[in-house]
Amino acid sequence: MNQAHTNRLLEIRNNRQWTVQEAADFYGLYKSTYANYEYGRRKIPSHTLLAMAEKLNVTAEYILGEDDDPATKILKLLKVAQISMEDEEEIAKILNKYKK
Repeated sequence: MNQAHTNRLLEIRNNRQWTVQEAADFYGLYKSTYANYEYGRRKIPSHTLLAMAEKLNVTAEYILGEDDDPATKILKLLKVAQISMEDEEEIAKILNKYKK
């Protein structure tokens, strides 16, 4: 089982100072289901992974530990759109206000 996603889920939960129950509630999962994902006892189904990423406003790759950049999906899309660095920084400031 891929340990990267288990480490990332634990990291996200700890950063938000959530209990396992609070994390499960946030994602709309049963506590035991979420715990199985975090502890690596069950693989996260793709539809659940995408829903979790959507709620966190991060990419699925970030949760899986394949990408260490927690930038929001919006910022990643803006980078592809080749906007100016000044505009990107301004958008990042605005989005970060709403991230927590």
